[in-house]
Amino acid sequence: MNMSDEQRLMIFPSMVQEDEKNALTILSIQDNPTVTPIENIFSKNPLRICSFGHCNGVFCIQEDHRKDLVLWNPTTKEVHVLPQPSADIVEVEKAEELIGFGADPSTDEFKLVKVGVHRHKHCFISFSSSQVYNHNNKSWTLIPCPSLPSETMPYHSGRSENNYNTLVNGVYHWLLGPNHNDHNFNILAFDFQNNQFQLLESPVQYCHCHHGIAEINGSLAYLSRHFLAMRIWVKNQQGWVLKYNIKVPLDPDVSVERALSKGKNDVQVLGRRSKQNLIMLYDKDGNLLRQYQINNLPCMMWVLEYVQSIAPLSA
Repeated sequence: MNMSDEQRLMIFPSMVQEDEKNALTILSIQDNPTVTPIENIFSKNPLRICSFGHCNGVFCIQEDHRKDLVLWNPTTKEVHVLPQPSADIVEVEKAEELIGFGADPSTDEFKLVKVGVHRHKHCFISFSSSQVYNHNNKSWTLIPCPSLPSETMPYHSGRSENNYNTLVNGVYHWLLGPNHNDHNFNILAFDFQNNQFQLLESPVQYCHCHHGIAEINGSLAYLSRHFLAMRIWVKNQQGWVLKYNIKVPLDPDVSVERALSKGKNDVQVLGRRSKQNLIMLYDKDGNLLRQYQINNLPCMMWVLEYVQSIAPLSA
């Protein structure tokens, strides 16, 4: 269903200006780069757009704090609003949600999973309920709730920020905070083929740097960022392997944003210089490859790798 393998980035602003008609941007990062603004797909300009990942060229997004989740194919411009779950997943006051979007790799059926998260005293969390949405029959199903080690803490408050969640080979992953006892991070994984949860350990303990996860060349990757350096562990059948240690030239105006796949066995790093509306692309040795000018680059943004597809959303 993919139209081409040309590497594109979908840029989501964390906040949208009231009169902004083209809030989203598609950036092609090949040798002949193009910047394509995307018109607002909502009935009115949202103040905030939440993204819960993408699969086969289709994005799952949400407007502001509304309950409606939307599947959107930017290539075909098809939009589908998901029906509300049969039972409200948020069962307790001040509960939050983990949301993941993907597809069953054996059938290519789009699915979405919701997990209710309850915060207890001292910031510890537990899961209250979970449901999965099957797009073929447009229905939600209650599934067993995953369990957590005691005294697990949340790592981030931005439930839709893509630095903390990722889809890899039909399995969705969320980065959870360190355990209060041993300071180990955990990664919650959900397999869209068998609708099963699994808990994975991260390769590092808590330290004063920015932690994240991503998909790198078809594998789950763990990222640790500190100023202008990024270390990347890749998970294989034997466990975690430290594969990249990337440093970009010292520049106080450049912030390292995320790692991107490059070919089958390589990686690139995306940075930004907000004051000049520039996106910077570095190789794994920290060399600047190219930079892109984007008008009105958001101060806070999320970036997702994107491949064009004509995957249908209608029955």
